[in-house]
Amino acid sequence: MGWWRRRARKLRNAAFATRWTQNLSGRKHLEVWIREAARTLPAGSRVLDAGSGPAPFRELFERVQYETADHLKNSYKYFPPTYTCDLRNIPVENGRFDRVICTQVLEHVPDPVAVLAELSRVLKPEGDIWLSAPLFFEEHEGPRDFFRYTQWGFKRVAEEAGLVVQEIAWLEGNYATVAHQLAMASGSLIPSHVTRMARWYEFIPLHILIYVVRIQFGLLARLFTKLDAGLPDTAHGMCINYRLVMKKAR
Repeated sequence: MGWWRRRARKLRNAAFATRWTQNLSGRKHLEVWIREAARTLPAGSRVLDAGSGPAPFRELFERVQYETADHLKNSYKYFPPTYTCDLRNIPVENGRFDRVICTQVLEHVPDPVAVLAELSRVLKPEGDIWLSAPLFFEEHEGPRDFFRYTQWGFKRVAEEAGLVVQEIAWLEGNYATVAHQLAMASGSLIPSHVTRMARWYEFIPLHILIYVVRIQFGLLARLFTKLDAGLPDTAHGMCINYRLVMKKAR
C-alpha cells in the first residue's frame, strides 16, 4: 500500500506541478556555472559567497579558502556565515578576495549599487565577481524583494559601482521560462473560482475541464524543464535569470 501511495503522490506532483515551480533546470545550470567558478581558481585563493544563505555551493570550493557573508534576517535555515553583516558593510579589509560569488541576491537588496561597490572594495585588483539575478520571477521572500534586472540594468548598476561587465548571458533558456509559467498556471487554477458564476449544468463539465488543463500544464512544465536541462534554447523568448562576470573598472 505504501508503494502505491508513493506512486500516486509522484504522479500527482508531476501532473499538478507542485514540485516544478522553482526553476529546477535553472538550479542545474547555476550549479554547473558556479562549479566552473570554483574550478578555475588557483588552489589557496580566497572566495567570498555574498548573501550565502544555506551556502549550497560550499563543497565546490574545498580547494580554496571559502568565506560567507549574510544578514540572517530571513526565516529559512542558514549555514553559519563567516561574517554576519549587511552586504553594504562587510567587515574585512580592502582587496581581500580573489573572487566573489553572489547568486540570486541582488534582487533582495534595497541599494544594489552600494552592494556592488562594497563587493568591488573587498575584491583584489585582478579579481572578479560572478553574479546571477532574475529578470522574470514571481515576488518572493517579501518584504525583501525589490528589483528585477534587464541586461542594460545590470550594466548600469555595475558602471555606477565602478565595475565593468565582462560577460553576460542567460542562465537558463526559454524552455525554463515556459515551464515556470506553465507550472504557476497549473498550481494556481482553482476550479471553484472559475466556476463560481457558471450555470448549474456547466458546473461539473467546467470542473473537469479545468483539472484536465491543470494536468496538461503540469506535464508540459515537466517536459520543458527536462528540455531546458538538456539543451536550453537561448535564441528565442526570454530567460528567467541572467548570469554575469564583472571586474573592477580600470
